[in-house]
Amino acid sequence: MHDLNGGIHPNGLFWTVAVPRSAFSLNVHAGRARLRARGVPLIETFVCGGPNAVPAVADVDVVWDAVEAPADRGLGNGVPPTDPGAFVGRFARARAAGSFSGTILGFEFRSLPGASSDPGFAQIGTERNGVFI
Repeated sequence: MHDLNGGIHPNGLFWTVAVPRSAFSLNVHAGRARLRARGVPLIETFVCGGPNAVPAVADVDVVWDAVEAPADRGLGNGVPPTDPGAFVGRFARARAAGSFSGTILGFEFRSLPGASSDPGFAQIGTERNGVFI
């Protein structure tokens, strides 16, 4: 069992990692996005929230391609800010495919070639929430 994660940040945010802006690209008009990050520093706690933490590093390369036309979503300012619909976005169902690899204490792992969201679920789009509505 493994739990690679970005740790718990001072603001309470967890399971997130900052990557350089150059690691992500989005072409809304083509319906394509890509995340390519190398040497992402992580923490391995072996089980979610476990007491043992060791450094780890991972490489991620994921491409999202829209498989249908985007649709508008959210209710924006039409609902109270605490309502789950208090956002505006334009999303399309997508197919995601990628590869993942990493190293923990000399142990290496790698995803199977051609790993994808099929038959699962992925989306691509843009969203505004909070003060950005």
